[in-house]
Amino acid sequence: MAVIKQASPRAGVAIGGVFDLGDLRAGAERALADARLEAARIVDEARREAERVRELVLQGRRDRVSTIYERLTREYYRRLAEEASR
Repeated sequence: MAVIKQASPRAGVAIGGVFDLGDLRAGAERALADARLEAARIVDEARREAERVRELVLQGRRDRVSTIYERLTREYYRRLAEEASR
């Protein structure tokens, strides 16, 4: 036999000193439903983010590297190699 101390109106009703388990179950079911909704929201958000990142990666693979960037990069590494060999 469990005796409760009522903390809020939603805590349940003590009947003869015994906790009303129906109220406890209803509260647990609400909490579980809320948790399922939150989990579904998080999964949907993760899917959208993954798709966004996937699109960025694919776009990066499709984009051609600028010839100016290629030339500057080549020159930079050539100079580094020349300085290292001195």
